[in-house]
Amino acid sequence: MQTANANDLFAKPRNARVAQLVGIPNLFQGVFNAGRLQWGSSPWAFQITDKGKIPPQSQVTWVIPQAGLSVHSTSQDGRIPCRVKHISALGQIAVIEFVIEAIAETLTWEASAAEVRRLGLEQAALVYLEFNCDLIHIMPLRPINDPRRFMSAADAAP
Repeated sequence: MQTANANDLFAKPRNARVAQLVGIPNLFQGVFNAGRLQWGSSPWAFQITDKGKIPPQSQVTWVIPQAGLSVHSTSQDGRIPCRVKHISALGQIAVIEFVIEAIAETLTWEASAAEVRRLGLEQAALVYLEFNCDLIHIMPLRPINDPRRFMSAADAAP
């Protein structure tokens, strides 16, 4: 499905299936239009560098690597409120699952035990996620050889 070195596979999977196969946890749906990625039906959109390969109003799958997420204890423009759903401590590393209640999406983030303590993360705590838009990778929802990928999301809707 894709041949690349491990870093490229994790940073820029060719499609959602490759992302799933390599175990990327933060995989989402959206609509991409000329540099703007709308996250599903949420109020959040991200400015993405457009390489001109995805037609306007295309449904896409997108991923954000661990390095593209920052967790904060305070609100600020551009930060998305969420709650800590679950923390799994694995020695000096913890895997934290967040839920964005407004859209019922979950995200996974790995951090050191020291970072978890510094942020005061505990189950049900309210925190704020910040996304590094430079690290968001978008993929067409349709395979490259599917002629429907040139249709806009509105045209493709039943």
